[in-house]
Amino acid sequence: MNKINILVGFQVPMEWQKLLRDNLPSNYNIYFCNDSLKTEEINCIILSPIAENVIKDFSKFRKLSMLHVWGVGTSHIPIEYLKNIKIKIYLLKDSHETYMAEYILANILIWEKRILFFNSYVHSGKWKREEIMKMIFMAPLNLISEKTLLIIGLGKTGTALAELAKRNNMKVVGIIKDKKNKYNQRYFDEVVCFKDKDSVLKKADYISLNVSLNQTTKGMINKEFLTKMKRDAVIINTSRGNVIVEDDLIKVLDEKVIKGASLDVFSEEPLPINHPFLKMKNVILTPHISGSSSVEKTIKNISYNIKNYFTRNQMKQSSHP
Repeated sequence: MNKINILVGFQVPMEWQKLLRDNLPSNYNIYFCNDSLKTEEINCIILSPIAENVIKDFSKFRKLSMLHVWGVGTSHIPIEYLKNIKIKIYLLKDSHETYMAEYILANILIWEKRILFFNSYVHSGKWKREEIMKMIFMAPLNLISEKTLLIIGLGKTGTALAELAKRNNMKVVGIIKDKKNKYNQRYFDEVVCFKDKDSVLKKADYISLNVSLNQTTKGMINKEFLTKMKRDAVIINTSRGNVIVEDDLIKVLDEKVIKGASLDVFSEEPLPINHPFLKMKNVILTPHISGSSSVEKTIKNISYNIKNYFTRNQMKQSSHP
């Protein structure tokens, strides 16, 4: 059996290292960041879409033929360069969208039921029934079935979210780049192109960003967009931080132009300790975990793809001497 040398190009816990070794055959040698190795012997690299990758120069990996991303994001990886040198690139498809959809719906429920507010209220030692009833009378805890969700980006995650929202009887509106984009019509009450967004912005109680980061989407959510939202609307970002002009969002949130934001991604990660978001009570913050799935499932998927790729390659080589 031919030896296959794999390098994991970011820091992973010992437990994950063991799972990788357990899921790959004995002729697959796995190296990690701190291991001593000969770069010219590496056949496959596994990189994180969000963690700090230790590999900066791919030209040293002369036998590299496959790169696997531990996720779906590629903004930290030189994809075009790797494609040009004929490296096969794999993403973790069909694994994250349901997790992300549930994360987004959970945030909608947290906002609609004011869970964080009442959690803090009880933790502060308060429990005055008359005061609670007055607060609920002034700001009712509504059903999400009475709300409209606007989804920007109708790929796998956007579609999974739309399906989940429709199961909960929400009104679902979608925004696509242009009419050429395909989407599953059954989950949407209405779909418009981004250039016609003004017609739906004022209808949406929740806006979910589910686009990839590129030259078109970078900074697409700016002051002009945000100030056209409903005053009691919430924006949820699980895509990439740079899709939003953060300074514009900070200003809009500070001035209470919209109700709030749920943010799982940021232009700089981790967030600097003096970042304005950290002081805002109308922002829910999480550390880029919306797409996190079972590590065991993730490793099985990655291992399967690697074994499948190299097995097919070896079969081709043996049949074409």
